[in-house]
Amino acid sequence: MESLWPELFNEQDIKTPTEILEIQAKFLPKLTKDMVYAEIVQPNEVHSAFINYDFLFRLNLKGKFLENYRFTVLTFAHNISFYPVKIQLDKDISVECGMTENRFDLKNEYEFISFLKDVFNSQKMRIVITAIMKLSNLPNF
Repeated sequence: MESLWPELFNEQDIKTPTEILEIQAKFLPKLTKDMVYAEIVQPNEVHSAFINYDFLFRLNLKGKFLENYRFTVLTFAHNISFYPVKIQLDKDISVECGMTENRFDLKNEYEFISFLKDVFNSQKMRIVITAIMKLSNLPNF
C-alpha cells in the first residue's frame, strides 16, 4: 500500500505566542540590572474562560530577591494552530490602555505583537517593575 500522507510538511514561518514572550522575557533582566525577570508558566488550574483551549500559559513578573511574589501580567491560551490567541489581561492595564474589556481574541502574530507593545509600555508595567526593583534592593526584605 502507498502512503496516504502528503509528501511535504512545511513548517509555518510564524512565531508562537510563547516564542514571542520568551524572546521579550530575555530583554527584561538587561533593562533592570538583573533585578526583574519574566516567566512563562503553565498554571495548574484552568479558568473557565480557557476551558476549550489546548494550551494555557501565564506571563508573570518576578523579582530576583522576592521569592514569594509574582505579578501576573496576562494569561493566554491557544489551540494547536497558535492563533487566534485568547488573552486575559491585568484589569488595571486594560483600563489604562483604554480597553473596555480585559479579555481579547487576537487573530494573528501581528496583532499579538502590537498588543504586547501597548501592554509593556503601560504606566502600570513601569510602576510594577520599578517597585519590584526597589523591593529587591531593600535589606532583609
